[in-house]
Amino acid sequence: APTPGFIRSKDKILGKHAGLHTLTIGERARIGGSPEKYYCLGKVHSSNEILVGSKKDLETPRAYATQLNWISGFAPPELLEGKSLRVSTQMKNLGSKRASSISILPAPAPHTPALDLIGSLNYQNTNIIQVEFEEPIIGIAAGQYLAFFDGDELLGSGKIYCD
Repeated sequence: APTPGFIRSKDKILGKHAGLHTLTIGERARIGGSPEKYYCLGKVHSSNEILVGSKKDLETPRAYATQLNWISGFAPPELLEGKSLRVSTQMKNLGSKRASSISILPAPAPHTPALDLIGSLNYQNTNIIQVEFEEPIIGIAAGQYLAFFDGDELLGSGKIYCD
């Protein structure tokens, strides 16, 4: 059964919710008696709280993706050389592709890069991609997937990661 909890901004409790499932990231949070518009910024499962803020607070210039899956079986050569790569990134709930650049970051502990048969690093599912959007986007949430394109060609995808 859903557990009620508090809806809070950065500095105060604004109301109560009927369960964490009642709001999704980016959704307008209707808080009775409040003249301000609030949007769901995140959920804190440990305290059963929904965090809210302004629409501007939803904007983010970057995202991180893990559990990478490259169509070719390996990350594009530019990424393996430590360079960034210009791509179009699509997030399911946005629908449209967004101009961005991606680069590989080292995996955080406890992940360890796997060695392939010739002893070089295999970047399949072992690293994190940093995605820098040309323009900030709204409503990105952990657990959603990002797809990376070169024109119409799908390069790969990854699951949005939050540390």
